[in-house]
Amino acid sequence: MIKNVEFKTPNNEVLQETNLARLYDDMSEKIVKESEDFEGRDSGWTLDEILRLEVRTNRYSPFRGSSSFIEVPKQIAETKAIINVINKKDSQCFMWSILAALYPSTSNPNKTSSYVPHLNKLNFDGISFPTPLNEVKKFSKMNDIGINIYSFEEDLKIFPLLISDIVCEKHIDLLYVKNGEFGHYCFIKSLSRLVSKQLSKHQHKTFICKRSLSAFQTEYKLLQHNEMCMHKNPARVVMPSETNLFENFRKICMQTYKLDPCWYFTTPALSWDVMLLHTKVAIELFTDYDMLLFIEKGVRGGISQCCNRYAIANNRYMSNFNPDDEIKYLMYLDANNLYGYAMSKYLPLKDFVWSDNDLTEQDILNLSDESDVGYILEVDLEYPSDLHDKHSDFPLAPENKRPPNCKEPRLLTTLEPKTKYVLHYSNLKLYLKLGLVLKKIHRVLKFFQSPWLKNYIDYNTKLRTKSVNDFQKDYYKLTNNSIFGKTMENVRRVDIRLCSTEEQARKLIAKSNFNRRTIFSENLMAVHLKKTQIKFFKPIQVGMVILDISKVLMYSFHYEYMKHR
Repeated sequence: MIKNVEFKTPNNEVLQETNLARLYDDMSEKIVKESEDFEGRDSGWTLDEILRLEVRTNRYSPFRGSSSFIEVPKQIAETKAIINVINKKDSQCFMWSILAALYPSTSNPNKTSSYVPHLNKLNFDGISFPTPLNEVKKFSKMNDIGINIYSFEEDLKIFPLLISDIVCEKHIDLLYVKNGEFGHYCFIKSLSRLVSKQLSKHQHKTFICKRSLSAFQTEYKLLQHNEMCMHKNPARVVMPSETNLFENFRKICMQTYKLDPCWYFTTPALSWDVMLLHTKVAIELFTDYDMLLFIEKGVRGGISQCCNRYAIANNRYMSNFNPDDEIKYLMYLDANNLYGYAMSKYLPLKDFVWSDNDLTEQDILNLSDESDVGYILEVDLEYPSDLHDKHSDFPLAPENKRPPNCKEPRLLTTLEPKTKYVLHYSNLKLYLKLGLVLKKIHRVLKFFQSPWLKNYIDYNTKLRTKSVNDFQKDYYKLTNNSIFGKTMENVRRVDIRLCSTEEQARKLIAKSNFNRRTIFSENLMAVHLKKTQIKFFKPIQVGMVILDISKVLMYSFHYEYMKHR
């Protein structure tokens, strides 16, 4: 297999004094390193031949300071962040700006005469006047001074032009002002004041990143940021404002779903109403408390555990492959859109009634997953001992149990018999097919079902495939997943009241169902009360079936596909 790959080097300045041999060596070294990195990253590739060598040349006119003084724009001058030394008789604005930074004058900071006594204190040997940018780096090395140069765009927004990588005690910020073909350097005595108007309006953000011009409230946060930012190219970073983000989100919702998110506290609440509007269904809620308790007993989340704690791979792709031993691979497999798949199936909708326990095992096996009538059953199951070894890597019928030395129940996959186990009939069909034995049926809940959620799930999935950015992709995915979450919301949670006065707090704390309190500030406290009344208004039966159907897919894939390969 042959693959054509391009390796490139960045443009470099070639001046009269440039050492061409050293430049060639540096660029060759970069090409070789990039090739080696590619071979190491994509194992198996080796360099076969060099097909083409391209040299790109461009006429280069470097930035140079001017021979005349240039006034800074009024808006920048009003910040009082600049010292612009008036050098109308020479072209040494770079030198005067450096001296203004190192030897500040309190009386006449804008006059060259204030800095004449310091002319011989720095090394300017070999520095041209006007001074091009490439010589700024040369001056920095000769004097062990870091020089950062900034300029501004037509809208007067400041941006970094050159950021020093020299680690030293002294750092100077300069502003490069351009007027036609002429340029001029000024000393920036306060970078934070200079860029304050183009940053957030929050007055406390005073610590500025010199490389990205991002603002931070504390020096510690700036130092944390610098660790990541120091390796990036200097540029003024502009992030979308929270207002713009929400307006874009609102626009998407209005165009796609015809609902305004401004009327909702949370995105899942919006998604739920969008679903009801799209599907036009009326989901029947339980009026029988025993039915609710029955369904709650069957709610089991996603399985997350290591069934096989230790495994060693042995295959031809490994350096220590032993062909005499059993061939083994270690693989990571994930079901894409698992809950979306389950939500597209037939789900409970209405007409919930207790049914007679007259179903036989054969009746259950003959039930269609796409029948208008669905069942949730409470059964006893036996796990035959001859299946224990075959099923030890992924036991069927997980259950919520308390492991030894654990106070809270966990979802466990065990080979133990199941007693009064509540599950959807599609799960029971699969478990019986894979060898579990049905010992007894205790109760059966019968209902009308249909794929009433499928069109909505497919609609969002289609929108996700057409998404043009990561935000839209994530949003349409989370919109689907949040529907499942809304069906499973825990309405047994505590009742929380906010109070802002001492009298309100006293009254709530005196209640017999007072649980605890959380103080946010001097004038705001949350009082947690135990619920005296619980209103059940969530279709938990839908969520329970979604969880069970997702397990059908995972178990079926493992036992009916992977085990046979």
